[in-house]
Amino acid sequence: MGRDPQLLAELSRLSGLHIITNTGYYQSPYLAPFVYEMSPEALACIWMKEALEGIGDSGIKPGFIKIALSNTNGRITPIQQTILKAALLTSKETGLHIQAHTVGGETIMHALEILIVENFNPSYFIWVHADSEPDLSYHKKAALAGMWIEVDSIGYRPFSEHYEILKKLIELGLLNQILISQDAGWYNVGAKDGGNIKPFTTILESFVPFLRERGITQSIIDQLMIVNPAKALDNTKKDV
Repeated sequence: MGRDPQLLAELSRLSGLHIITNTGYYQSPYLAPFVYEMSPEALACIWMKEALEGIGDSGIKPGFIKIALSNTNGRITPIQQTILKAALLTSKETGLHIQAHTVGGETIMHALEILIVENFNPSYFIWVHADSEPDLSYHKKAALAGMWIEVDSIGYRPFSEHYEILKKLIELGLLNQILISQDAGWYNVGAKDGGNIKPFTTILESFVPFLRERGITQSIIDQLMIVNPAKALDNTKKDV
């Protein structure tokens, strides 16, 4: 969907924040025509080059692989299977984690099938938009296999909905594999001032206090906000 690593580097310098950008490709209709003609191995070569040498001529290296797993009746489409397999190859070679935009429990189960066939360590795979699936049995299966479960879009719906999801996942014993996020930003080209841009501070300024008010302990908050993200973004190449 487009990256500007130099801009991100400047924002990081001005703000003092660590900002991580990505390699990988998204999904139709945001794929370049050449992607449909390439094998997983050929796509992986592009992403591995970025991981090892930097994006374009910026010298800035990605810190994760971002893909999407669009589906038909719960089964990942052929082009997205190609992209998934390319991501698995890249992760195995570089240690980068995969963040996969995935809507629906059946789709994540299909992804898990592919991970198993490709002998890939699921702890390097993050199920993005896991909160879109209401049946938490899928989350439990994915987490028990080793996947990270990301509860995101916080701020788009009432906080109470995300709180209930987190509470149930924690009760299932999955605290150590939960990530939280906002899906914030979204500059709309053509709209005045970029449109209604979602703030990047919702979790820190509003959602965390909301959790505290409902009895979520500081230990749990630290696990969600510090410990888990550090592990999920640790690109030390282990048993991928």
